[in-house]
Amino acid sequence: KLLCPVCDVSRQRQGLLGLSTEARPLHAPTVLADASGFRVGLKRVNSWWDEYLGRGLKTGDVRCRGCGRTVSVQPRVPRTGTSGFYTDCACGVEFFVHPAGLLLHADDGQAFWRTEGKIRFVPEKRVRVGGRDAVLVAFESLASSARREAAFATDDLTRLL
Repeated sequence: KLLCPVCDVSRQRQGLLGLSTEARPLHAPTVLADASGFRVGLKRVNSWWDEYLGRGLKTGDVRCRGCGRTVSVQPRVPRTGTSGFYTDCACGVEFFVHPAGLLLHADDGQAFWRTEGKIRFVPEKRVRVGGRDAVLVAFESLASSARREAAFATDDLTRLL
């Protein structure tokens, strides 16, 4: 959920991470300053998450979404081996973004969502791209046959397609 930065300052709410203004380290009053409507706000939040996730994948660390400490980014959940953007902080907060979230927050995923309106996630597939193991994720339109997909390397989440 996307909440007003003025109304949300003193409340703790649970929402869909990435669309939630209380999810640290996203600072809603800064990201949503002067936003003129929900769509503008949603675009800013998703752009912020795309930058946060991309920077974390490049540098190997991010600020914990719970306490703000620097934590290491892992391309897989250690216990399950599930591919995705994963952190585990000493404060007890774990954070996971599936590769579908990486696609949805990216500019091309956002453009697809804006164009198609209602979309759905297509179950992931394990594939090989350029000799590398990868996970293929996709969204498809509920109104047309349009589809947006991307492949992410399972070892470091590099976008291959």
